[in-house]
Amino acid sequence: MAAPQTPAKDTGKPGKKRSLSARGWVPDYHGAWAMVFVPITLGIIIGGFVPAHIPFYLLWVVSYFCFFALTKWFVARRKPLYATPVKAYVCACAVLGILTLWSAPKLLLWAPWFAILIITTVILIRERKERTMAARGITVAASVLVGAVTYDLGTGFQRSSFSLLPVPVDTHMAALSGHNWSSSVTGWKWMWLVCLVLLLYFFGTVPVVKTVIRERRSTPHLVFSIVFHALAAAFALMSALLGWTGWVLFAVFVALLARSAYFPLTMRYQGKKWSAKTIGITEIVFTALVVIALWLP
Repeated sequence: MAAPQTPAKDTGKPGKKRSLSARGWVPDYHGAWAMVFVPITLGIIIGGFVPAHIPFYLLWVVSYFCFFALTKWFVARRKPLYATPVKAYVCACAVLGILTLWSAPKLLLWAPWFAILIITTVILIRERKERTMAARGITVAASVLVGAVTYDLGTGFQRSSFSLLPVPVDTHMAALSGHNWSSSVTGWKWMWLVCLVLLLYFFGTVPVVKTVIRERRSTPHLVFSIVFHALAAAFALMSALLGWTGWVLFAVFVALLARSAYFPLTMRYQGKKWSAKTIGITEIVFTALVVIALWLP
């Protein structure tokens, strides 16, 4: 990979943006932006807004920037170039973390789960496996779990005293805010269902991108992608039959299954070349469709 050019005389905005990404300041994982903002925003919408959401939201966004800088630093074998953004973001996370815990101390209830995800991710990065399915899956899980955290924060941490995770077993928990299109699924049941749908969708984007870019000649990756999307569509079908979610969401997952086969197969057998921009725009559309379909019959 060529070294980044010195941006001293480049006053254009595109050049400046590339320079910041190259130096570890601004994430260039364009497909991850939806994962950063969609789950946490939905958690706030479903659970209701409280002032403590503000520092927590900022902490989460800065943590993503910190994750990007740390990844660059580890992969580059602790090159000094990335030390400055790492230090800056770690300090910012520390300040925002203290402010967040001061405003909502019970957020520590979620600490064990995120500790497991963070430690596992750091190990994978240090072993230079940050692009594996496992590493991407952990990132998706963390992003989706943040949605549940914001919901827990918005609903006042109403859970059993010794529950490591909010389990919707008590009657009062079912009466919490949030429900599906028919109001048949409410409270934490609905929030966890939303998290599961987002997990299936966002994780599915990982093999899709791999099969059209880095692993476009890999048959195992293609088979895994299609099988995974078929299982996700089967879940959406079951969910629609049980009345948990609507048939519109099932239709969206069928379209996701078709997309998982169409892009890589047309590249292989018809010689089509799908650009990263095209794939990105497609995923933006599907993200919007999945979110909207959650509340449609």
